[in-house]
Amino acid sequence: MILHGFGDERDSRIRFRDGKLTFIVKDTTMSKFDLGQIVATPAALEAIKDSGQTPAFFLDKHSSADWGDLDAGDKALNDQAIVTGERLLSAYRTLKGVRLWIITEAKDDQGRRACSTLLLPQEY
Repeated sequence: MILHGFGDERDSRIRFRDGKLTFIVKDTTMSKFDLGQIVATPAALEAIKDSGQTPAFFLDKHSSADWGDLDAGDKALNDQAIVTGERLLSAYRTLKGVRLWIITEAKDDQGRRACSTLLLPQEY
């Protein structure tokens, strides 16, 4: 998994190697699906940094099927999408109350999820 724009030295799971930043999932037994390549908008990164949190905190929640601030219907759609390969969406709030989304793309013809994006809802 490649992170673009992540430079948080506080999280030991974010490593720089071969010119790329890599995110190591905290506990792969808790991960319900592959995140693919991980990207983030500058505004999302700034909101996370301003809250004193890390991208890994939100990515761990998302990849373990903790969908955050979604209603029961949207959570059920996400649970089904893990099986069917459709797009996944999680919604969270930083400690400062800023809304943050993570969207993981649907699986391709080879069954791989290409990308997960951290962004603010207004950037969608």
